[in-house]
Amino acid sequence: MSPPPHHRPPTNFWQPHPSLGWSLIPNKEGLWENQEFSNIVRINSAGFRDREYSLEKPAGVFRIIVLGDSMTEGLQVPLEQTFSKVLEALLNEQALKSSNPEKKFEVLNFGIAAFGTGQEYLLLKEYGFKYRPDLVILAFLTLNDVLNNSLKLEKSMAGSKWERAYRPYFVPDGKGDLTWVPPQATRTPYWERLYTYQFISEKVHNTPRLQKLFFPSHTDMDFWGLYNPKTPPEWREAWDITQKLLLKMKTEIGAHHAQFLLVSLTNGDFYIDGSFVNHLRRYAQINWDIDKPDKILSDFCQEYSIPFLALTPLYRDYSKNAGHPIKFHYQYDGHWNAQGHRLAAEFIYKKLLEMGY
Repeated sequence: MSPPPHHRPPTNFWQPHPSLGWSLIPNKEGLWENQEFSNIVRINSAGFRDREYSLEKPAGVFRIIVLGDSMTEGLQVPLEQTFSKVLEALLNEQALKSSNPEKKFEVLNFGIAAFGTGQEYLLLKEYGFKYRPDLVILAFLTLNDVLNNSLKLEKSMAGSKWERAYRPYFVPDGKGDLTWVPPQATRTPYWERLYTYQFISEKVHNTPRLQKLFFPSHTDMDFWGLYNPKTPPEWREAWDITQKLLLKMKTEIGAHHAQFLLVSLTNGDFYIDGSFVNHLRRYAQINWDIDKPDKILSDFCQEYSIPFLALTPLYRDYSKNAGHPIKFHYQYDGHWNAQGHRLAAEFIYKKLLEMGY
């Protein structure tokens, strides 16, 4: 079965940004749709897909900022169905029943499409801390975040199609730290690149023919190095960059007297039910491990005392207990549907209760 044709949305929600690479356009409103969904999207005055929140934190408010990419941004569902807003509602319902009913929670959605960890780190420093968060949640998508953090990987896989870095990168400085590489102009109009990325990134990851089209110089084994039991050198470097960025984020969050929670999102229904391994075996009959990225993150977070929540095993258990397959992601678009967002909010909510919030 081939995917239905997508309708090009009439609204461009993004604009170039000198340090972040791109950002959402403040006060922009328009339609985001394909044949699986159709939503009116409004960007607030601060440039985020959310309601309006004052820069000054009101008295008695516990404020949470959620960093992430398009999965967090959530243009594929109405705002109130995004996991940030569902989480906010769950926390406030719980507060009303508690011994402190005056306490309120605000969960601010700082998700921006196609962002990597480096961009999320910069966003937090430039904008996030102005809101005085008590807790920062990083919604990490292993499907592409590790790749997005590596200038070397993104450049090598694009081959002759490579255009100067349209996102900022952090690269090894040879002394055990990272050097910032600012975003550069591209020949292709910015919004066309982001539009393309937003709509085809998940399908590229799941369709060998599209991999050849958009990543012409990569080998199949290179492309799926994330799940190779023997991590290739370029992926080891990408992980090293990612972990250094996470430590930088942890340090900054602590310096601003806030707490940190790292949440690993689900990559797709084929990952949840485990059938994606059959796709990988087309390339090599090795012991592919689609849970390896979560294991790496879990070990890292345990070593550095970062609270961590992996959603994929929780979604698997939920499906198993239901006794029938459940679709958490849109079939062709690949992002979470309302059910996927709702379940994420519920699991994060339970984690926050365990953490004492």
